[in-house]
Amino acid sequence: MVIRGSKLLYTCTAGPDLDLVSYADDEAQLAATMRRLAFPYVFVEREDVVGTPHDGWLRNYLANSGDYRRFARHEFPVQQRSCRMATAVDVYELTRPMPRTVAFVDLPMPRTGRSIRVSLEAGSPPTDGPS
Repeated sequence: MVIRGSKLLYTCTAGPDLDLVSYADDEAQLAATMRRLAFPYVFVEREDVVGTPHDGWLRNYLANSGDYRRFARHEFPVQQRSCRMATAVDVYELTRPMPRTVAFVDLPMPRTGRSIRVSLEAGSPPTDGPS
């Protein structure tokens, strides 16, 4: 299961200074969200290409909470382009079993006024969430 932080923690299509919609207001709320979801693995772009505080909060939580440990780093051999893109990803894993306290997550889509419900159970397809 892969859910982008830019969908789980915030939505931003044009840029954080233009249309940022936040789903975590501070580091404590981000940590509570991550503990509720208890993802076994989290992949984080090394570079802060979007520039939201959420990305920094996530990196800080993963590095310092004790819930996760970094166990791999992947480099991408990409040509430098005019657009911002990550060239490295850090991979974190849970340090101990943590019970997931939710079965799904609703990812809001602000431009449509709807959400997509994503089951956290393996093999379950996304569906329309509550409006």
